[in-house]
Amino acid sequence: MVRLLNRILLALTILPTLAVNATYMYLKTEDLETGDPLLRRPENGASLGVSWSPISNFSFAPRLLYVGERADADPLTGDPVEDPSYLRLDFVLRWQATPILAPYLRMINATNHTYEEAAGYPAAGRLV
Repeated sequence: MVRLLNRILLALTILPTLAVNATYMYLKTEDLETGDPLLRRPENGASLGVSWSPISNFSFAPRLLYVGERADADPLTGDPVEDPSYLRLDFVLRWQATPILAPYLRMINATNHTYEEAAGYPAAGRLV
């Protein structure tokens, strides 16, 4: 197994109440016996997030997550397949109630987009 990982991270505070962060990942893998890429490891991935605090003690943080195409195996036959890329939108709403208590509400896959993280295993859909 060989892995080449490059990551770019960027965080920017625009205002005291607004911050943006972005990531990009390039991952090159190879099975040394077959020369094929390792299964379920995307070559490209990215995210873009914003954290906004419109009023004191509350923050709202949407995030876009991109996962690129990746090699996989069919769960029934074991034949090689390629999982398609997907884009997912998540949200987090957080309240800093006290210095040590911060309850939050998180929504994963807000658009209820159908995708599979691994071949044959569909994601649950929108989760709250």
